[in-house]
Amino acid sequence: MTTAILVAGMHRSGTSATAGALRMCGVDLEAELLAAGSDNRLGYWENAGAIAIHERLLAELGRGWDDVRALPIGWLSSDAARAADAGINELIESEFASATLWAVNDPRICRFLPLWKRVLSLRGIRMVTLIVARRPSEVAASIQTRNEWMPALSELLWMRHVFDAERDSRDVERCVITYDEMLASPREVMGRALGRLGVNLLHASPLPEDTLGRFVSESERHHRHSSESGGAWQSIAERAFELLARIARENVGWNALAALGGTFEESDLATSPYIKAVADWASKFREREARANAQIRQVTSDLNAQMAWSVQAVEREQKLHEDIARANAGLNAQIAWSTHAVKREQELHKEIAQTTAALNAQILWSEKAVKREWALRSELIAERNDHATKVAELVDRIEALLASKRALEAKLASVMNSLSWRVSKPVRVIANLLRSVS
Repeated sequence: MTTAILVAGMHRSGTSATAGALRMCGVDLEAELLAAGSDNRLGYWENAGAIAIHERLLAELGRGWDDVRALPIGWLSSDAARAADAGINELIESEFASATLWAVNDPRICRFLPLWKRVLSLRGIRMVTLIVARRPSEVAASIQTRNEWMPALSELLWMRHVFDAERDSRDVERCVITYDEMLASPREVMGRALGRLGVNLLHASPLPEDTLGRFVSESERHHRHSSESGGAWQSIAERAFELLARIARENVGWNALAALGGTFEESDLATSPYIKAVADWASKFREREARANAQIRQVTSDLNAQMAWSVQAVEREQKLHEDIARANAGLNAQIAWSTHAVKREQELHKEIAQTTAALNAQILWSEKAVKREWALRSELIAERNDHATKVAELVDRIEALLASKRALEAKLASVMNSLSWRVSKPVRVIANLLRSVS
């Protein structure tokens, strides 16, 4: 069967150290826990979901965590309590569905044990209660340091938590441990408490002597017992603590504690109209504080939104500056390119003008060359015609000379073939010899 350990005790009584020790012993505390704070270095080890359920129920019942009055008659049958039932069931489903041994720690649970008892019974989960007690004067001193309360109010609230927890845990397995014993010998105290609750340690072997000692030590105590406050409430509170200390040591004295709780409920400490007036005033103060906190949250939210908008505006401005810088860089590059293009265009126009001038000069030269060519051609044609005429004349003269030659050759052949030429040959030879000798 699944077992749920409900850690019950007044605020600043050592419930957080106890819950942390349970965790070290193998008890499941599950998911979302309050983080450590400046007033609790070891961590609160309180279930955030349970705290939210308890705070919501207290508010709907017209109470607060610091209200010393009893809860309204019939509160367990209210719609608010049924809504809390649903919240606890959802919490168990989401955080402890697969656990066989788990614990919930929240000082407010002292006032809501009947609620948890109803839910756990319907789910078939065995409920045990571990009550953690610390001297009321030390609790009052601790709360005075943290919240600046008068000690009397803290001691009244201490009695309300202790007597409610005792009254509503009578029909379940329960035990008490004291803060003093926890600091002095945590391993022994945790082993004894779990044994009385019928819970076996989950570790295969006991925790080393110094493991819990390093976690819970006397150095965590910042306030010690003082009896300076005085008054009837202190007498009842101190007697109640002595009974709790005896129950922690010997597990006897429950009936005496119950009787003392009855005395408290019937005394002016619990029923005085002055107490009720102070509680009503505190309730109204809490309402004003809640409204103020809501306004602060709204202003903070608006401020955060404004800051976020401002950050975004700065980011947008920076982006615009970057865009402008990029645009300017692009513009400067374009201007440089355009300047170069204009210069290049001017150079091209100059080159075109020079080329055009050269072309025109070339065209003019070509036209002149063509004219010269036609003139030369005309001259050449004229010369050719003149040469042709002269050639024709020469041909005619040559032909005439050739005809004369042929006539002379014929005449010469006739002379040489004549008798006189042949007879006179020796004379021509002698004449040629004489000419040569000469």
